[in-house]
Amino acid sequence: MEREVKFDLQSALGQRKSITIQIRDIEQVMGDDWLLEFSAQAQELGLRVDPHRSDPSLLSVTRA
Repeated sequence: MEREVKFDLQSALGQRKSITIQIRDIEQVMGDDWLLEFSAQAQELGLRVDPHRSDPSLLSVTRA
C-alpha cells in the first residue's frame, strides 16, 4: 500500500496571510514529483502559489 505524503501547507501558513517556502523543504517531504500534489493541496485550501519574485528556490503562498 502506497502512503500519500503531504507537506502540511495549512499548518505552515497558520493564521498568516502569506508565507515563503523553500522548494527543497517541499521536495524533502513530497519527493521529486511534488509540484502537482502541492498545487492541488493549495487549490483545495484556496491558496495561491507563485514563484518568489527574486529567488527561484522559493515559493510564495498567499491566501486568496
